[in-house]
Amino acid sequence: MHRLCNALILCFILAACIQTQVAAAPECRGAVIVSYISFSNLTTLRSHLDYLKSLGVNAVFVDALCRGFVLYPGSSYLPKYPGYPAGWDPMAAIVQEAHARGMEVYAWMEYGFFAFYNNSGDVKDDPWVTDTALGYHQLTGAGNVFRAHPTWWSYDRSGNYPLYNPAGYYHFIYNPINPEVQDFFINLYAEICQRYDIDGLNLDRIRYANSNYTYDSYTRQLYASEHNGIDPIDLATNDPTWLAWKKAELNDFMRRLRERIHQVKPNMLVFANVTTSGDIDDKCQDYPTWSQRGYLDILAPMNYTTSASQWNSEFQKEIALAPQRFCFWEGLNCQAADSASIGQMIDYGESIGAGFDIWFSSTLAQHEPTLKSKWTTPVTVPHPPVVYLTYPRGKQILSGDVPICWNAWDKDADQLSIEVDASTNGGMTWSMLASNQLNTGSFIWHTKYTTPGVNYMIRVRASDERYVNGDESSGVNVLTNNLRSVSGARAMPDGSIVGIQHAFVTAGAGDFNGRIYIESSDRTSGLAVITDDSIARGSEVTVAGSLTTVNGERVLSNAVIVPE
Repeated sequence: MHRLCNALILCFILAACIQTQVAAAPECRGAVIVSYISFSNLTTLRSHLDYLKSLGVNAVFVDALCRGFVLYPGSSYLPKYPGYPAGWDPMAAIVQEAHARGMEVYAWMEYGFFAFYNNSGDVKDDPWVTDTALGYHQLTGAGNVFRAHPTWWSYDRSGNYPLYNPAGYYHFIYNPINPEVQDFFINLYAEICQRYDIDGLNLDRIRYANSNYTYDSYTRQLYASEHNGIDPIDLATNDPTWLAWKKAELNDFMRRLRERIHQVKPNMLVFANVTTSGDIDDKCQDYPTWSQRGYLDILAPMNYTTSASQWNSEFQKEIALAPQRFCFWEGLNCQAADSASIGQMIDYGESIGAGFDIWFSSTLAQHEPTLKSKWTTPVTVPHPPVVYLTYPRGKQILSGDVPICWNAWDKDADQLSIEVDASTNGGMTWSMLASNQLNTGSFIWHTKYTTPGVNYMIRVRASDERYVNGDESSGVNVLTNNLRSVSGARAMPDGSIVGIQHAFVTAGAGDFNGRIYIESSDRTSGLAVITDDSIARGSEVTVAGSLTTVNGERVLSNAVIVPE
């Protein structure tokens, strides 16, 4: 009987432990797959994906843009990576095979504004690559697009276009400021999003080579035209105005790219491999602004230190630069770090709800015991909301009742918490206009009660249980309701003069038989306006009624004109 009781007690304890066991939280366990390793044939591809899945990997970042080539046939912009069988579409194959295994696929546009590299520094020479599957060969034609457009090249202060890497390579780099270059890459990225059922777009090298770039003729002339003829080559490389301008040019590229991707696939996730916090000025890669303005959904900093303590410290700095509850997939340098350090990095990342961007998949064998011990349970990839402010996008003239429109989507949540905000100081602080809105919806902003003559930015934010994401208007929206000071006045029956300040007739006011009302911003007066049937935008009006006396003059200030 005593043994039976002990057995029953043990069973109850085990049952309680099973019932209270906490399921593994969703997280991104993403691995980078470089193009020349696993795409040579279907058998090799399947074997590599099976191996990654056995380690707990649930997402792959596929090298779709490498050394002047793309990973698919028939591109309108770049040739397919050489050496693959005719008719073989590696990109289509990996999307199909990874999805069949429950793994997500992100198109890693590895080279970004970097065209290709070689060992000679001569732009006429194509790179060589060691490839165990394809053999040791030269990637002929890698620089054809770059060579065909010398006005697209990025130059340093000394007039050199290749960037020397201490490893012995010379990189050839596009000018990120050139509008033709920007259009080329926006179209290329839109192409792959449109052609393949990928789960997201993984940007990389959206930056300058370093602070010594770019001093090409186009950039110098453009800067001078906007800065009273100052040639940037006469400035220090760390001149604050020069750095801010370079960042702003890249920020505008990111804005345009995000808008184009939303047009192609509205719900497409966009994330980027970005530099660490200390290199933001050197690369002029202003990713804090990208995350704040909704140009990105996820940040993947290249935190490739081999020290776990340094990794943790750097991660904290990066988190502080982004909006609260922003999604991070932090870089893990599995190529160089030891397994003990990798394990500590994973522990810390999981403790704060981060995901991982593993560099790179072919180096994981050395960490297999660590990964299998950490990732014992398969988990799904959590997704932040994708938000797009459709109107007003910015730099628009607004008046009257303004519809603010948006679309928001989340793969993990049916209903999001939607908030609409406005800012009068360029996004430094925000005031809420509305909350508890629908994922896809609109809100009517009654601008007649706004501060006269102030420029506004609009933001829509969406949040789920884990993340907050948003989208902002790309520039200020000018409110015209209160911009014009009306000088008209009319003698009242008692002999006094009534002045009207900051009054403006909105478009269509004449549609109301010429009869409108004027109200103060505090809604304390509603006075008839004496007009005729031909009143139009910008007309001066006079008011009949009793108004406040200011400095001996009866004035209605901060007024807006609304239909009767």
